[in-house]
Amino acid sequence: MNTLLINRFNIFDYSIDEQNVKDCLYIIGEHNNGNSKTVLGIKDNKIILNSNEWLYLLNKMYYNTFPWVWIYEKYQDIVDKYQDVIHRNNIVEINESVVSLITSFCIGTAHGYSGLFCILSDYLKNHIGKKIILYKNSQKGILDIVYHIFKIVYYKEDFQKYIIILDHNIVYNIKEIIFIKNKHHSYFNPATISNDHVLHKKSADFREEVTNILSTYIYPTLNIKLYYTNLINCNFIEPHICIFKSTNTQNLTNNSIIPFSNIQHFCSKYDAIFVNPSDYNEIDVIGILFNCRKFSTMLNNCFHKNFIYIGNNCTEIDVYIFPGCMSEYISSKKSLITNFKNAKINYIIQDKLE
Repeated sequence: MNTLLINRFNIFDYSIDEQNVKDCLYIIGEHNNGNSKTVLGIKDNKIILNSNEWLYLLNKMYYNTFPWVWIYEKYQDIVDKYQDVIHRNNIVEINESVVSLITSFCIGTAHGYSGLFCILSDYLKNHIGKKIILYKNSQKGILDIVYHIFKIVYYKEDFQKYIIILDHNIVYNIKEIIFIKNKHHSYFNPATISNDHVLHKKSADFREEVTNILSTYIYPTLNIKLYYTNLINCNFIEPHICIFKSTNTQNLTNNSIIPFSNIQHFCSKYDAIFVNPSDYNEIDVIGILFNCRKFSTMLNNCFHKNFIYIGNNCTEIDVYIFPGCMSEYISSKKSLITNFKNAKINYIIQDKLE
């Protein structure tokens, strides 16, 4: 096989569909590619499809479908990384059988969290006792969730011995990697196939699955009084919480950023408490949202990632749609849900937060 002939147009001719891969070369790209990371497994000079979501979860939606430069760049980066790996001489050996908890979106966005929960669900059912691999620069919230759950699962021993941390731009040769397929790019259906009732049901089942993980491993450990009195200086039990992308928050993408002064005005007007998730451990964010009575947010990662954390006390979620979010709303509104647990979800179109 002439590996020099591989390109983004024939990449699937140089790929194999395997989940349990022995003697697997593995690499995590050094640089972010938009909101994702180029991660790649290779066996016998063939790309492991299940090592990268752009090759197995998103390929039907994006590959050869949209003539967008940024899509081509995703697949070209995979080709470039493939050539890099097979020509490397310095390889780090890991003589372990591991389960990969590294996804293409491990650096953040709601996609990284839905993928994590999908893979974690399978791990907790079928692979307890197996070591995992994690990327050291995964978004902190993703690492927080994994560490918290592993502390509980392996409470009788040192949970850290089950976690192998990988760095970027290093080629690893791993004795065996189990790639659990991520079946959920988000907590909703893909917008392009939103009229599929079977997929609607699968998405609802997945949201229930995530709720079960939260109910088993996280909700019982929460100290609500501590979160509200110590973390957000709130003296009542069921507050109105808001999360927005602002000039004062860490943002992976730059669309629809709200001036912090607008958020302060909103909080004063509606008796809300602003929470910046990057200021807290992700378990604290879950605890803050779990007992809120109302959640106000915006249609982007702020909503898609965080609504799943609310508890049964929340009766209302207001999702603001600003001009920078309109294209997403138009393309995905058939997929968006209007109720979750006991909360009614309202989608509110406004020019700005006021």
